[in-house]
Amino acid sequence: ARNKNGEIKTVKIKTANGYALTITGSLAVVDYLINHPESKGYTTPAVLIGADLVTTLPGSGDFIVE
Repeated sequence: ARNKNGEIKTVKIKTANGYALTITGSLAVVDYLINHPESKGYTTPAVLIGADLVTTLPGSGDFIVE
């Protein structure tokens, strides 16, 4: 991303391969919905559970800001 002053920041994260990430991420969302039946409507996983959801999945690390 670039701000109005022209400063650039990059965010990186190491994750499991795409197939494993899709499975564990989908299961995490299903688990959340089962345990939070009051959740309704359309939204993204990041809005529903939090932007750091991916960091909690197996094979994932923390966000690194450079």
